[in-house]
Amino acid sequence: MKTMALVLSAFLGGCASLSPDGGFSRVEESVKERVGAQTKWVRSDDEANSVRARVRELLAKPLSAEDAVQVALLNSPALQAR
Repeated sequence: MKTMALVLSAFLGGCASLSPDGGFSRVEESVKERVGAQTKWVRSDDEANSVRARVRELLAKPLSAEDAVQVALLNSPALQAR
């Protein structure tokens, strides 16, 4: 029982240390450093519209490898969920 209490308190303590954006800013920073692409955490209709407009803009021209990565990151439900 003591072990369970220790594990639970460690788990809850780890959860309490999350940033207000759920850690997305760290993901955003890491992606930019490693890949050079932008990520966006969509939290409102305005942000969703902005992301859709950017994806349409990228897809309106011949797609480079960098642009394809950008589209994938901006349009990734998995990234949004994490």
